[in-house]
Amino acid sequence: MPDGSASERGGVTGLSTDVDGPVTHHVVWQVADGGANTFDRVLRNIDNVLADLGAETTSIEVVTHGAGLPLVLQATPGSGEHVTSLMEHGVAFSACENTMARQQVDAGQLLPGVGTVTSGIAAIVRRQEQGWSYLHG
Repeated sequence: MPDGSASERGGVTGLSTDVDGPVTHHVVWQVADGGANTFDRVLRNIDNVLADLGAETTSIEVVTHGAGLPLVLQATPGSGEHVTSLMEHGVAFSACENTMARQQVDAGQLLPGVGTVTSGIAAIVRRQEQGWSYLHG
């Protein structure tokens, strides 16, 4: 018998989760800060969102720029396997071409499967205008 717990109701206390058909969630995630701790936190939070909302019903695009660019570089130790695993589960990662030019990074230095956008900020604005939820990591 259902116990009415928050986890049973989709992790939200006091809200009904009765829906007609699957719910689709769209999340654009900005990564503009760097460092192993930041990257680890962002990747764990993405795992948590996918686990709670459901990978089948959740679209996530991670946009990296500024100090966040190393998250998607082959030369950055520690996060590449996790990023690759998330991409295999449908999470899209993109790098800002403006940042790449400023940091003298070419597309060949990105992890395989990582896309690029002309402007990271403009890509995020477009997603928000399309109704995507915005998260910053």
